[in-house]
Amino acid sequence: MSNKRLIIYIAITLFCGLFSFIYELFSHGIYSVFMVYLFAIPLALGVIPELICKYVPKFRADSAWARLIQNFAVATLATGSTLQGVVEIYGTTNQAIVYYEIVGVALLVAAIVLWLVKLIRKPNKYLV
Repeated sequence: MSNKRLIIYIAITLFCGLFSFIYELFSHGIYSVFMVYLFAIPLALGVIPELICKYVPKFRADSAWARLIQNFAVATLATGSTLQGVVEIYGTTNQAIVYYEIVGVALLVAAIVLWLVKLIRKPNKYLV
């Protein structure tokens, strides 16, 4: 696993944290859980998996499609969380935001399945 992906996910996590902090400063004391914990999405779905794959050799399975779909999942879930936070701080609701969660989770499941398929098909040098 490359350090570049890890650094990018760390930068995205920091950006999300800073963005939500600044947005909450100007929200007149109104907070949204979706905005407060926005940083947790790229942290949990990007940084932590990259660290696990980097330091646990048996979980390394390089699949370009799985990485691409994982990126889409993180972007979709973070965008949905941001929009839900904005809508809650504004004081209204929007039923269309639930589609971000559905699509984001579906993309995440697809990325995990592709990664597992690649991991299972990978020759295991430890068993030889």
